[in-house]
This record gives sequence, C-alpha cells and structure tokens, in this order.
Amino acid sequence: MITEIHNNRPSIETVVAEHQLQRMIELEPYILTLLEIAADPEPRDNRWISYEALKRLADPYVGWNARRAELQTHEQHDMLMSAFDRLLPEEAS
Repeated sequence: MITEIHNNRPSIETVVAEHQLQRMIELEPYILTLLEIAADPEPRDNRWISYEALKRLADPYVGWNARRAELQTHEQHDMLMSAFDRLLPEEAS
C-alpha cells in the first residue's frame, strides 16, 4: 500500500523504497537527487516543463545514453519517468 501525501502523491520514501529504483540509485546516486528535486512540494508554474527538465537531467544516468550499461534499458528509463510523474506537485494556481 502506497503512503499518500498532498494531492494523492506518494512520499519520496515510498517511491525510493521500490526495489528497482533502489538498485538504480545504488548504481547512480545522482538519481536520488533528481527524485528529491521532483518531490519538492513547492507548486510548479508549469509541471510539464519541470518534468521535461528532469528528463533531460536524467539522460546521462538512465536510458539509452546512460553511462552505465546496467541502466541503459527503456524499462529503467520508463520507471524513473513514472517516479518523476508521481512525485511532481501540481501546477500553481
């Protein structure tokens, strides 16, 4: 069961506890920093721009361009993008 916080978003602790994300963080610790940025509760002016910025920042760490071969799969990329989506707060009103 996922522990929910504001706007039905899971806590960062819940997301990071997912086994596959834990493994990704072990291989590339900067991924945790990106997740922490996504989890910042401050409303974003434009959620899509925030998501795209995180996606670009993650590019060297996960997916086809990852530095480590173990993180070069689309499944891992999709998992991290899903985590960003779940953690990002709603747009400011």
